[in-house]
Amino acid sequence: MRLSFNGGGASKRDLLLVAVTNGPTYGGGFKITPGAMGDDGELDVCIIERVSLAGALWRLPFVVCGRHSWMAPVTLERHRSVLVESDTPIEGQIDGEVTLATVYAISIIPHGIEVIVPGRS
Repeated sequence: MRLSFNGGGASKRDLLLVAVTNGPTYGGGFKITPGAMGDDGELDVCIIERVSLAGALWRLPFVVCGRHSWMAPVTLERHRSVLVESDTPIEGQIDGEVTLATVYAISIIPHGIEVIVPGRS
């Protein structure tokens, strides 16, 4: 697949996973981007280079706990926009919905929604 960030040039990569989040967890609690904050105006991106099945299974418990950032095939980054492209359709999930596409264009609008929450008592 090809990845580009913030409107920059694309780089071709052989990847196992690209996760773009606005919070620390996805997939039922996996701490894929443990340092993510929903109000910092940036997307958190976890990139995992392709590894063997055994290597992926060995790393899985670390990913669940959010303790995978030190691993050699893992990169955690922050960007305002991410473009994922592939010549063949690749599976993705958008808010839990499975999709199949050749292009995923993801961007963030800082302070794009105002949320009111009750105060702590």
